[in-house]
Amino acid sequence: MSQTPQMFTGPGSQPSDEDGAELSYMPMPSEMMTFSAQHLPEKEDIEGLDQGIAALDAVLGALGGYKKDAPADIVDLSGLTAENLELINQVLGEGEVSVVAGTTIQAQEAV
Repeated sequence: MSQTPQMFTGPGSQPSDEDGAELSYMPMPSEMMTFSAQHLPEKEDIEGLDQGIAALDAVLGALGGYKKDAPADIVDLSGLTAENLELINQVLGEGEVSVVAGTTIQAQEAV
């Protein structure tokens, strides 16, 4: 004779309500994003990317010279090649906040 183990907890372990209502829970999150530091390229991987390095230096200078009531410094990235722009994207990383204005303007917070 085989015995079926009794369940004391979990779905089906409690009698149903007289009105037929069943208790249901919201599903728990299955994934969670966590912070991970950006992977920075090795020195030999950035050879020839002088425009990207200069742009990063300009960003660093703008941040170092920041003053609360001064106008914002702008670092123009429009003249960069795809490889130099990829360096900028790799170093600055992807942020948590983004803005899209129309079809041509996009801004992404970088960490």
